[in-house]
Amino acid sequence: MFIGYLLVIITTFLFYHAVRQSRILDIAFRQSDEINKWISEQRSISFDEILKNIHPPGTPRGFLAASLSTSHPNYYYTWTRDAALVVEVICSLPQTKDSLLKDYVDFQIDSQSLPTVCDCLGEPKFNPDGTAFSGTWGRPQNDGPAERAITFMSIIDRFKGKYDDYISDKMLPALEKDLDYVTQTWEEPCFDLWEEVDGVHFYTLMAMRKSLLNGYKYVSKEKYKSTVKDIQNRLEKFWSSEENYIRVTQDTQGGVNKSSGLDVSVILAANKFSEINDGFYTPASDK
Repeated sequence: MFIGYLLVIITTFLFYHAVRQSRILDIAFRQSDEINKWISEQRSISFDEILKNIHPPGTPRGFLAASLSTSHPNYYYTWTRDAALVVEVICSLPQTKDSLLKDYVDFQIDSQSLPTVCDCLGEPKFNPDGTAFSGTWGRPQNDGPAERAITFMSIIDRFKGKYDDYISDKMLPALEKDLDYVTQTWEEPCFDLWEEVDGVHFYTLMAMRKSLLNGYKYVSKEKYKSTVKDIQNRLEKFWSSEENYIRVTQDTQGGVNKSSGLDVSVILAANKFSEINDGFYTPASDK
């Protein structure tokens, strides 16, 4: 009798569980369909909104405004970092016009030779007229040239076979200039991506590592390969075995005091700049 009751209970439980799971799956699938529909619609909306910030009226071609807001706050500038991250994304989209990418490249190449306060490629932002910002700011920000180099490589890959002269005459020399700058400055303190702390940053070094690691395929300098190893050795030291996490900054020179060493930029760096094939500080890393 007990066995009979037990079988009834088990059967009832399994039936209830199956029905419940079926309902959960139905809800999940409906939500999934809704999410996919939203993503499809939002993709087009987001792309159009991005385009509004590219070459707005009165700015030179290739200028990417961080925001169209001009007061409270005024973000009507272009940051080397922000522009590079945006263009790397839209470079992968078929609806992005090659002319837009060329405008970006030309603007960035011009900015490489402009006089700046820091007198270096790490000048963080530029005015709507294309000149360098000369006010008080956290400078240099040396992740910028590394991110620009990464984006240039994506554009080169897209342009191959169509604009080979443009690549060899304009893009490769500019790419080499940024990569050389990375090899010269990777050990030096600079401001972080939040423009708050002056020091040596995990995020910046991860960007630099990726730029040189991939850059060697385009500009074959042994210095790039050896610097990658040096950067990796330094990055290993950001891991704190006592705290069991990666500290965001070393050799702090000034700026905001972030005593915990915890910062979301570490997660951003692992997701954005790690190379899955080599397993170094990937999102799935034990560290």
